[in-house]
Amino acid sequence: MNVLDPSNPAIKSYVQPGKNLLHIPSAPPAPWDWQDVPHGTVHAHEYQSGVLGRQRGLLVYTPPGYEADTAKRFPLLVLQHGFGGNQRGWVETGKAHWILDHLIAAGKAVPMVVVMVDGHPLGLVSYKGDPARQREVLEAFRRELLEEAIPLVEKSYRLAEGRENRAIAGLSMGARQSLTVGLNALDRFAWIGAFSGSCDAEAVQPALEAAQDTNARLRLLWIACGRDDRYVEGVKTFVAKLSEQGVRHVCRLVDGDHSWPVWRGCLAEFAPLLFREAEPFRGGDRVCFIGDSITHQMLYHTEITLFYLTRYPDMRVETVNCGFAGDTAAGAVRRYDWDIAARRPTVATVMLGMNDVNRGLYKPGSSGPDTEP
Repeated sequence: MNVLDPSNPAIKSYVQPGKNLLHIPSAPPAPWDWQDVPHGTVHAHEYQSGVLGRQRGLLVYTPPGYEADTAKRFPLLVLQHGFGGNQRGWVETGKAHWILDHLIAAGKAVPMVVVMVDGHPLGLVSYKGDPARQREVLEAFRRELLEEAIPLVEKSYRLAEGRENRAIAGLSMGARQSLTVGLNALDRFAWIGAFSGSCDAEAVQPALEAAQDTNARLRLLWIACGRDDRYVEGVKTFVAKLSEQGVRHVCRLVDGDHSWPVWRGCLAEFAPLLFREAEPFRGGDRVCFIGDSITHQMLYHTEITLFYLTRYPDMRVETVNCGFAGDTAAGAVRRYDWDIAARRPTVATVMLGMNDVNRGLYKPGSSGPDTEP
């Protein structure tokens, strides 16, 4: 028999609670540890769902300084939990609010509002082996999110408008929800993340078939999974389908399994990528173009140089060609000190990989510096 520790008030907020929590901080502190930085606020909301016909709840995180600057508007991230959790999981166990506090204080993430919705619109329903039931649950979640939860947050908080200021991400079941809803609502979301989960290709077939339009609308499709995760093969299959259809994406395989250490790390890596514009070069920059023969030929390098010379003649951007014909990723690392760092660049671009693939450096059984991640 499992018994909760009566002296430990920290209890895992799952739909079937039965475990205490013990948070052991790292040294030095990890992003999900408490740190002496400005902190945001977590707000709890309850509302009557017209879609579901019953009472529902959600949490909203507002970043540090939200209350002080009443004129500023913020982008919105929808952050979803897994099958065993609820809307409180990302705060009580995942420490998403501390992660964002730390990233914002360090200047690594854009201040954002985060909404966490109960991902069980029909209760704790098992739909394993029942595709029809799964579609029913996903549709109920989609409707509640788009028709009620997000409008509630948009009405109650100062949010920046437009799809470029909307992101959706989640773990496990939340990853399936984020991919399915997000890829079918690119008029609503420009940033999508999936941690330790995937979805059926058929559920997002319109986005796959219209890859060119999907790529034009997506700012980021970011998928990550632990190498020892029980769902990693499904993730690989989905990512392969994205590649086959030509949908641009980022895939990260990280150390770990289907657990919170992986998901916290995913959020800490994903959040800094959101709601950012690619910054142009600035006056005084020295830009090193690192690459192989494609760079060494000075084709795209010359076009970029001429662009700044003719459009911004007073900016004084210096460009340096650090391409080396026939080079590999490991080769660039070996010449980094004397050929790249010695030029003291303020910005560097990297275009490598063709020779790594063509030379079979990543075949099964290969090892050595060329195959290190």
